[in-house]
This record gives sequence, structure tokens and C-alpha cells, in this order.
Amino acid sequence: MRILIGIPLFALLAMLQTTVFSRISIIHGTSDIIMLFIVAWSLQEKVTDPWWWAGIGALFSSMITAIPVIAVALPYAIILMIALIIRRRIWQTPILMMIAMTIVATLLQHIICLIALAIGGTFLPIDVVQSQITLPSTLLNVFLSLPVYLVVRDLAKLMYQQEDYP
Repeated sequence: MRILIGIPLFALLAMLQTTVFSRISIIHGTSDIIMLFIVAWSLQEKVTDPWWWAGIGALFSSMITAIPVIAVALPYAIILMIALIIRRRIWQTPILMMIAMTIVATLLQHIICLIALAIGGTFLPIDVVQSQITLPSTLLNVFLSLPVYLVVRDLAKLMYQQEDYP
């Protein structure tokens, strides 16, 4: 049942990504609200099905981008694995983990997209991409990571109605 809630939720996030968050940019960098949601969801302690949510998020994200599907799904899967490892081993301060995972996730996502574009024949200068896309995108994602984390935490509380939820 919880997985079915993810479909309209990620559809809404995809619409927000294409209409609102793609218009908010620094230089040429934009935020990725779907990626932030997946990171925040995977860091929630009581969540038992993050792989389904990451798959649904990758599906909707691949629908709104021209990047190949594997270049969208692979970073989400790697990000989710890292977040789950961090959640099991270093669960001290979830908000700091959210910020750290946001930085790692953004960098990883941009590296994989650059590799996918290079394989497709589009070569972009790394220094320009780093200074005009990756660093501004990382900054925007870090700014949005706290509000997204708080919204996702409240959503997880609603979906996992347990009184001992932190």
C-alpha cells in the first residue's frame, strides 16, 4: 500500500521539478527534487521499502530528462546503497547525513551523466561543467535538503504510524 502512494507522489515531484525547480537556477545549475526526496526517504529509520521508491523516482526522473535511463537509474541505486549503509552504521545526526549525502549524490549524479553524454558523443569541458553546473547544483541541493528532509520525515511518520518514531 505504501508503494502505491509513491506513484502519485513522484508524479507530483516530477511536475514540480519541470515547472518550479527547473526555473530556479544558479548560473546553469538546477536542483533535483526527486533525488533529494530519495536521499531523505532512504535516511528515515523506519522505512522498509526504499528500493521501490528509488525505482519509481528513477522512472519519473527518466521521463523528464533526455539522459539515458541507465544514467538516471544508476546514480539513484548507488545513492540509495550508500544511504542505507550510512543509516545502518553511522546513524547519529540524520540532518548532517542528509547534507553529506546530498553533496555526494549530486556529484555522483553529475559524473555519471557526464560519462553517459561522452559515450553518446557529446563531450563537455569538465572545468566548465564543474564551475557552471555541478557546483551551483550542489549549492541549490544543499539549500533544499533541509526542507525536503523535514517534509519526508513527516510523511514517513504518517505512513509508519508508530509512536516510537523519533
